[in-house]
Amino acid sequence: MFEILERLRNHGVMAAVIRRDGVIQGSNFNLPDGIESMASFGFNISDALMREVKDEAAELIISAGAKSILMRSLDEENILLSVISSKEQYEAYKSALEPKGE
Repeated sequence: MFEILERLRNHGVMAAVIRRDGVIQGSNFNLPDGIESMASFGFNISDALMREVKDEAAELIISAGAKSILMRSLDEENILLSVISSKEQYEAYKSALEPKGE
């Protein structure tokens, strides 16, 4: 899981692994205080809304001008928070999430 943070850092993508309860597990940049709680809260709310319609949130994307914030479920307990600012970074993000050997 933490290899993902390193791979993303190598492509200039700011990323963090956050538990669904808001506890930071690791990051490749300095998170402002409270961001991990807000991110997990936002993802959990989106997931709860999706479960109401018999689905679940796999990824939440927030677009804001030139940057996007992506939150993706890594497993039952952890979320990956990434800040993407280019198409190249998005491709690196997708590549970092591919299982090894593919």
